[in-house]
Amino acid sequence: MPWYLHQYATYYPDFLAGIAAFATGRHLRSFGFFVPVTIGVVLLAVAMARIVDFAYAPAFFFLLVGFANVRLGTSIVKRAGVLLGDASYSIYLLHPLVYYFVYAMLQPPLPPVWTQEFLRFGSLAIVCAISIASWKMFESPIIRIGNRLMNRSHISNQLYQPSES
Repeated sequence: MPWYLHQYATYYPDFLAGIAAFATGRHLRSFGFFVPVTIGVVLLAVAMARIVDFAYAPAFFFLLVGFANVRLGTSIVKRAGVLLGDASYSIYLLHPLVYYFVYAMLQPPLPPVWTQEFLRFGSLAIVCAISIASWKMFESPIIRIGNRLMNRSHISNQLYQPSES
């Protein structure tokens, strides 16, 4: 791989799997939860056994479709999943900053090994909290403004369209 692609090109199939799961999700609802998740777990096991490296993206696709097919009504689990999904772009952008900050704070003398899981899950909680705040206070209002601007321009374009005669 060229130097400018070596770290990113391997993640593109995973992003494409998420996009494909979103795009095809309503067509795959009839498969329910268990069929896609079973296929996804098998593909993930194959990929983790290093039998086939390219199995990660299809595994993620089937896992995402399966979990998207879960019908939980308005339970707290579903609301939390939707909220984390909404904040996923912020999670993607902010997680390295939090991890670098935590790592920078862990200069010698290092804490005892038994604290590592607290640091790991604490970092994840911080990432989620900051990302949800970013979604609610920044991304969501900007999206609303963009939608209003698009609606206005769409309406004004309809009003000023020359009629076909």
